[in-house]
Amino acid sequence: MRPLAAAVAALWAGVAAVSPAYPLTSMDVRVTGAGFGWTIRYAGEDGRLDTADDVETRRHLRLPARTAIRLELISEDYVYSFSLPALDVSDLAVPGRPFRLQFRTESPGVSRLMGDQMCGFTHPELMADLIVQRPEEFRSWLAQQVVGGESGNSASGLRGRTRRPPG
Repeated sequence: MRPLAAAVAALWAGVAAVSPAYPLTSMDVRVTGAGFGWTIRYAGEDGRLDTADDVETRRHLRLPARTAIRLELISEDYVYSFSLPALDVSDLAVPGRPFRLQFRTESPGVSRLMGDQMCGFTHPELMADLIVQRPEEFRSWLAQQVVGGESGNSASGLRGRTRRPPG
């Protein structure tokens, strides 16, 4: 082995031996407007959407703090507005046309997820909470989601129904 390559390999081995587990630094999530409400699909432990370990919830959006978020916004039926004012993020959910939003969460806290269906009527299920948690709290919440059970998907007393998709 060449001296430079050997030095780099030794340095890398030393760094890898003392480095803590990699933190959650990015995440994929899908928000779907349907039936005048939101469905949120989180990538499971494998970090990929549309696999057997995904978790799906209704209404409230939970995200880990200090994380780059890749959010896919879609609609199954109508045109919906979607806004996270605290993060300066907004777009439309349009049937048949996914929109991809990228942003970064910073501090833990609770703020509003603002939504509306473009018919002019108010639909309370489109108004929800954005709950940004410390990464370890988010991981714990995600791991606690159970098939067909009530989840910890709450903020300020609000509850959500959680289920794992079949498969």
